[in-house]
Amino acid sequence: MKIVRPYTLILLLLALLVSCEEFFDPDQEIVVNENDLFKEWSDFRSAEMGLYALQQNLVDQIMILGELRGDLVELTKNADRDLIEVYNFEISRTNKYASPENFYKLIANCNNLLQKVIIKDPNVLESTSSKNNYDRLYGEIQCMTAWAYFNAVRIYGKVPYIYQFLDSVDEIEKYINDGTTVVDATDILFDLHGYYNDTISGQTIELEQIYLDMKSVIDTFTNVLENRVKIVGVQQNIDNEDPTWDATIWTNNSYLTLLGQMYLFRGDLSRAMDHFTPILYNYESTTSGNIRFGLDKKFRDRQ
Repeated sequence: MKIVRPYTLILLLLALLVSCEEFFDPDQEIVVNENDLFKEWSDFRSAEMGLYALQQNLVDQIMILGELRGDLVELTKNADRDLIEVYNFEISRTNKYASPENFYKLIANCNNLLQKVIIKDPNVLESTSSKNNYDRLYGEIQCMTAWAYFNAVRIYGKVPYIYQFLDSVDEIEKYINDGTTVVDATDILFDLHGYYNDTISGQTIELEQIYLDMKSVIDTFTNVLENRVKIVGVQQNIDNEDPTWDATIWTNNSYLTLLGQMYLFRGDLSRAMDHFTPILYNYESTTSGNIRFGLDKKFRDRQ
């Protein structure tokens, strides 16, 4: 009988151990490098759904900070400390509803995806080019950005202007907390005919800290929405023609409503009505006479 030497046995055990670790912990390629993303439309669609999730996270916060401080919502006995603070206008620094972080998250991710869309299809910046799904996505991102700023300034009174190349919450918080300037390592300048050559690496730029009030937000983003957005309403089923892929998205009506609201806050009733009229008198058909979001003649003669 042959006797296995001790060092041979040790080598065998080590090999077996490594094999077991690889078997029970295989490389599943779950972590995806950002450079491997945003090559196909499906990548952009997934990122867009992420923006809608971030926007949804803000709905409760906006509603509580708005209506709970008004007359339309009352507390129940199950209200937690944060809700009671909001109701009594005694909001502490640690109150979860007072934090602007969710606004930063949405704006940062909008900035990030906006750059990816421009790189993928720089024609989204050209007003006369034909419209495609990237134009629709570009329009929706601009709408979500404007919506975030508009609601934030209604809550906080003033909001920091977040430069488009600040595309993470950490960068935004550094910009806000570190005084009047921040240094960014890469300056990306997009151009229709040379955006690949316009990325300047290793160059630092200083960002002046700017805060926007309600007037500034409305002036800035009505201009963006009116002059840069060609179309909204991404066609989610463009590849598979499956209507179940459709989701609640920024439509032309929601785009007009946001603009109408901002003009109302500015006191420009005429411009506001210009945007509300297509919604209020949006006939579903020329024969039925039904208006989707307005009053029609159906109940005119009812007692």
